[in-house]
Amino acid sequence: MHRARPEWGVGSVTEARKSVQDGVQCQRLTVRFEHGGLKTVSTAFAELRRIEGAMGTSTPPPASGPRNGPDSPRLPVAVEAEDADLAEVRERLGTLPDEATDPFRALASRIRATVELYRYSDQGAPLLAWATAVTGLPDPLSKVSRHELEQAFARFEVLRDRHLAQLMQSAAREGIDAPALIRAMPAEAQRALQRNNRRR
Repeated sequence: MHRARPEWGVGSVTEARKSVQDGVQCQRLTVRFEHGGLKTVSTAFAELRRIEGAMGTSTPPPASGPRNGPDSPRLPVAVEAEDADLAEVRERLGTLPDEATDPFRALASRIRATVELYRYSDQGAPLLAWATAVTGLPDPLSKVSRHELEQAFARFEVLRDRHLAQLMQSAAREGIDAPALIRAMPAEAQRALQRNNRRR
């Protein structure tokens, strides 16, 4: 039973997934409540109370009390599958998309694809749009925490900026009009190239 939503009635857990909230392991539970219907809740926030034998549940939700500590009850989950999924999501968050890096694509196409990545930022909707684009997940927060996304985006920015600088060096070597390309770029991409030039 959800302590804050007693009007939902007793619920039975239909699915449990490992998750991380603010760097702390927790679970995202899908619960079918007798009056509230199907809900997804996080054990990082929801205070659930175990109701013995209710609705024929063989796997009760976690009891209230200290959550996410060593004594916190856990639901059995397919740990290996969840860990593999999470590892794949983290790997995708740490790479640039193929459109920007595929050596078989034309250099101008790779430059355009890399410049497009500057529409994302570490704030609100653009951060979630980036995470959705690189992971392919409709809700990246179902796998990783907001804090983890922000950290991953900071690493992504470094990769993106270095990659753009390398592409522009290749463009200069191939005789492509690099200054014209740079003038057409958004201000953030231009600043990234300036920072890279100062470092060299």
